[in-house]
Amino acid sequence: AATVLRLQLAYRRGSKAGRGPRKEFRYNRPIMSLRHTALGLCLLLSACAGQAGGPAGTGSRAVSLVREGDALLAESNFEGAVVAYRDAIEADPEFARAYSRLAYAQLFHPASQPEAIDQASRATELEPDSGEAWAYLGRALDWNGRFDEALEAAERAADLSPQDAEVQSFLAEILADLRMYDKAVVAAERAVRLDPENAEAHRNLAYVYEFTGRKQEALTEYQRAYDLESKFVHRHTSLAAYYLYAVEELESGREWLESAQELAPDDYVTLLFLAGVHSDRGEVEQAIAYCERILEQAPGSPDGHNCLGGVYLDAGRYAEAEAERRSAIAADPEDDTGYIGLGYVHYGQGECQQALTQFEKAVE
Repeated sequence: AATVLRLQLAYRRGSKAGRGPRKEFRYNRPIMSLRHTALGLCLLLSACAGQAGGPAGTGSRAVSLVREGDALLAESNFEGAVVAYRDAIEADPEFARAYSRLAYAQLFHPASQPEAIDQASRATELEPDSGEAWAYLGRALDWNGRFDEALEAAERAADLSPQDAEVQSFLAEILADLRMYDKAVVAAERAVRLDPENAEAHRNLAYVYEFTGRKQEALTEYQRAYDLESKFVHRHTSLAAYYLYAVEELESGREWLESAQELAPDDYVTLLFLAGVHSDRGEVEQAIAYCERILEQAPGSPDGHNCLGGVYLDAGRYAEAEAERRSAIAADPEDDTGYIGLGYVHYGQGECQQALTQFEKAVE
């Protein structure tokens, strides 16, 4: 066992230094017994075949599958990415990063967002001292509306891995969601300095800049994220949202939504934006169609119901709007969006006390 461990360490040192295992063995261990040579050969052959025991190495099948999943995700192939990450977990159930990346991918679909917390938590159980694992858990909690827990996880990640760009980027996003803008700017700018090629870091810096009124700088960062990952649909929807709501250049916003839909026709964020655009233009039936597609994808999620509730409210169809908002609340009683929407339904009908009751529930 001791010999195998020494050979493993020598192999890894050689690989990391870029020299390759053969030179490491040659210069550090000039004389090896036949038994040691056999052990080393078995180990190397096993590693090359992706069958070595212990944590996933740089050449393992699990690592390759995660890389495959990352490539698919960058191409907006969410289903393919999820399959690759699950295959990586099956290949190596102890590989924490596979769980983290699976959680990340699951956040882009409303039906799987709650499960993302479980997957990210598993990564922290496997590697409790990994800043990366805690950062992914923080993001999963944040996207599920559990902001205080998200901040706790993200701060732990930053304590463990202060020089990790992804850790700082996710921390910035969570701080922005909690309206802690000064700290969010520091973390987001640091993330980009640590890794200028990280598209998500640029996206989160843009997100923070937009919140703080630095619109031109936000546009620059959104554009940089797009340049780095032009085939990832949410680089398009980020720019669409910027043009639609930050600067109200509606034509540019619609163009970015069209390119987003070409990449991923069933992306639920794109569908939400499209429903809103058509609703604003009074094109009620088109807007409803987009909301219903979201509902078909995730019937147990509040997103489709909230989408329909907003469209019906815009159209003055209060009874239908109220029914959809109540369905959203039934789907997730902990989601404040349904209560806010229901409050506006009452407010639109002049029922101020009922509206106040729903807004207070949202605050709770």
